[in-house]
Amino acid sequence: MTPALDRADPGASRLLAVEPFSVAGHGGGPRIMRSLLTAAPIDVLAVETAPRAGARLGDGDDVREVHLPIRPALGRLESTRAHRVLGALDIARLASLTRRLTSLASGARGPQPLAASTALHAVLHSLDFIAAHRTSLRLGLPLFLSVHDDPSYVLRGRAERAYALSRVGEVWRAAEERFVISPEMGTTMCDRYGERSYVTVTDGLEAVEASPRTGVPGRLTVYFMGAAHLSYEDNFNSLFEALARLRREGVDARLVTRAGDFGFRVDSRGVPIDSRPWAPQAEVVRDLDDVDVAYMPLPFGPAHAEFVRCSMSTKMVTYLGSGVPILFHGPGDAAAANLLRGADAAVIAASPDPGAIVSALSADRDRMARVAGNAVLLARQQFLLPDIRARFWGPIVEPGTRGAPAFADGPRVTQTRP
Repeated sequence: MTPALDRADPGASRLLAVEPFSVAGHGGGPRIMRSLLTAAPIDVLAVETAPRAGARLGDGDDVREVHLPIRPALGRLESTRAHRVLGALDIARLASLTRRLTSLASGARGPQPLAASTALHAVLHSLDFIAAHRTSLRLGLPLFLSVHDDPSYVLRGRAERAYALSRVGEVWRAAEERFVISPEMGTTMCDRYGERSYVTVTDGLEAVEASPRTGVPGRLTVYFMGAAHLSYEDNFNSLFEALARLRREGVDARLVTRAGDFGFRVDSRGVPIDSRPWAPQAEVVRDLDDVDVAYMPLPFGPAHAEFVRCSMSTKMVTYLGSGVPILFHGPGDAAAANLLRGADAAVIAASPDPGAIVSALSADRDRMARVAGNAVLLARQQFLLPDIRARFWGPIVEPGTRGAPAFADGPRVTQTRP
């Protein structure tokens, strides 16, 4: 159950966090926002705008959330490919969402008025970022913007894409501060929409393993957590072929997934699969106690280039702190590949060819221990949750600050060019 919406101190700071998903959801966006909004230094009210309400946090969680749908849900249509055309209805309902957000942010909505918001936050993912921007203008409040994925990619194939993209630049430039998932995302957004400051913010870790895990000699248990997206189909078929080759060489190779069922058909080529359902983070951590390699795929090909060039998977953050060697399997120019290669924190297969995976997984134990140790070091340097939260909340709570450095060996923020 979401915590009750008690009347807050009228003089307190309050952030209205507008999102197209529930913070209790399974995806990367919900996971990032759940980490950031938990234990917040000011009062926070999260607002989910999806037509159909998502999961809700439990009694022990301190993130308050309300459902303010952009439009009524249309039953089973929301779960079919037809949902991509429903964005036309979202455009028509945008003015209504803006009015309701304005009422909520001003403290006027509901049977018992709440304290007025002092700032808004939006995730650049669907049309609700426009409603949040318009609300901020009406009330004269600062707007903070998070960019987790390239908007050109995340909106592809959707009826509202052209409408949304035509307004991204205005909101990007108007935001009080911008939070981006990677330096590559910040550079891309500045090049496309105008040079502005940004802070790199992603998911964070409460704890990091003290040392790398050594694995079991002769065994190769590969682990994958998170949703097996359709775009990963070729990656997994290459992985299964690589593991089948290793099994023919006498290696006890197998795959463990913590993602539920695959969203596509796979040919396992005789490789054993232990498919486990979604589970809390604590259970994922226990999984990692008994695996040898953590698998991080990203799709190859031009259709997904906008996604891999800038985005940073939240599963990578979990893997970094686990002490388990990471196998990165994706384009060599991906933001994640740049980070992992620069820190020598993974074995990398930058080709869809199964032979590249076999070569990466054939590294000796010393090499695997070295990349796992570098991954743990990288996690401590850049992905500890207190530091991540400081980077996010600094500009909101103390305007003019940028929080902790985003990267130990590189720029943490790009300033506006004169």
